Parts: sequence; C-alpha cells; structure tokens
Amino acid sequence: MQPSTFFQSLFAFTLLFPLALCGDGEKAYVQVINNTPHSISGVGVVHKYSNVYKEEHVYDILQPGQWSSPFEVTYNTGWLTTGRDWWLVLGHNDNDPIGKNSMSQFYTDPENFQDIINWLESAAPTLIGAALTAAEILQPELAAVTAVAGVAAEALCTAMLNDAATAGYKQHILTDEDKGKVLQIWINNDGTVNFISPSGRSDTEYETRQVGLGL
Repeated sequence: MQPSTFFQSLFAFTLLFPLALCGDGEKAYVQVINNTPHSISGVGVVHKYSNVYKEEHVYDILQPGQWSSPFEVTYNTGWLTTGRDWWLVLGHNDNDPIGKNSMSQFYTDPENFQDIINWLESAAPTLIGAALTAAEILQPELAAVTAVAGVAAEALCTAMLNDAATAGYKQHILTDEDKGKVLQIWINNDGTVNFISPSGRSDTEYETRQVGLGL
C-alpha cells in the first residue's frame, strides 16, 4: 500500500469508527399482556439501552387476558455496537387490598438481587409518599386502586430510570430482526415473565413485596 493510500484509509477509519460504535437508533414497540386471572394495576415497564436510551411507561390497569397499547423504545444496532437492552417490569395484583400504610408490589427480579429489595424497603416509601401527597391521595386505603398503584408505579419507574444501575434488570437484547416489530411481555400467573420478540425469547421471574406508602 502506498503511503498516501495508507493515510487516506487511516483518515477514513478515524471518521467512521465513532459512527460504528454509536450504531443506529432503531425503533421497536413493546406490548404487555396480563396472562393472569386477576387484574393488574400500575403496570410499569422500564427499558434501558445501556446509558444511551432510557424509556418507561405505566399502564393504569390490565384486565385478565388484556393486551396493552404499544409504546416505542429505541436501541442501537450496527458494527461494533456493544450496548445491551435491560428491562424491569412491576405492578400491583388487584386481589391484594391496599392498606393505609403499605401495598403489595411485584417486580421482575432475575437473580433475587438484594439491592432492589433494600431499595424498595428504604427509598421507595419516601418517593411513593411524596407522589401520593402531590396527587392529593392521603387515604390510599379509600382511594381507587388504579389511582394509588398508578402513582406508585410512576414514582418507582421514574426513580429507576434516573438511576444508571442495571443490576436486577433482565437482559433481552433487541437486534435488526426487531426493527419496527413488537416485543411481547407476558406477565404470567406462575410468577414468571416472558420477553418474546422476533429475535428470540428471554424468561425471568417476579417477586412480590410489601412496600411502605410513606404517608
């Protein structure tokens, strides 16, 4: 290779290499199905593509067998793309009554990660209490379940979205096959959650905990 050709190639590589690392901002869609015999309120989904793209969405209620409306997520594909898609799902089983001081909350927990449990027991009540107060829900045991669960889910999802950590999230990587397609999230009655998209399937479990309401 002549020196001039070599330096031209090197110059082109230095221009294109950062673009290769960034990849393309692709779009996919997410739909949740309640595959349980009871309604679920405050169904929240958090998606992180590493620290590049972050989205969250909360549905007021999903009846048994009901599909949610889709929402859009962004991810990268391309040569040398190294990012990963991380997911967290949470909600409230409407069969569990909401008390004056606490409510049940389920959340996906692939590895029984203690930090999430600790966070729910420590930081979550303050966040939920502030959100309920702002929404003027001061007697949650008397309010509509969907209202309380929805406010709690929004508070939790926003906090998790703003935290850079992905420990405790489930990995399901979106690829070129998923461009413009739907990722299905199945919440099952046996304590499992399935992530199903054209590129593949990932399975995890969810755990239910009592969460303080901070009022």
